[in-house]
Amino acid sequence: MAVKKVKKEFAVTVAEKRCKGCGICIELCPKKVLELAYPQMKCRVVRIQDCIGCLMCELHCPDFAILCKPKEITPAAPDEKPAARGKGA
Repeated sequence: MAVKKVKKEFAVTVAEKRCKGCGICIELCPKKVLELAYPQMKCRVVRIQDCIGCLMCELHCPDFAILCKPKEITPAAPDEKPAARGKGA
């Protein structure tokens, strides 16, 4: 049986009131998930699907304005009932 690889998804939240727009998170993000929003000059999430959860943005934000955490993944309901096993099946 082949193992299906599941891509983890992450939720990145920016507290705009805390963000001073220094751009450290933007420069450190290897997947360019964040960018600076104009005219507010605040960090914003623009490519959440590309986030790999490395936490570089969260760990280096001097204002503690960024939170990155794994999304809850709910298992999909099976489409079929398992095949019956044993005698009389």
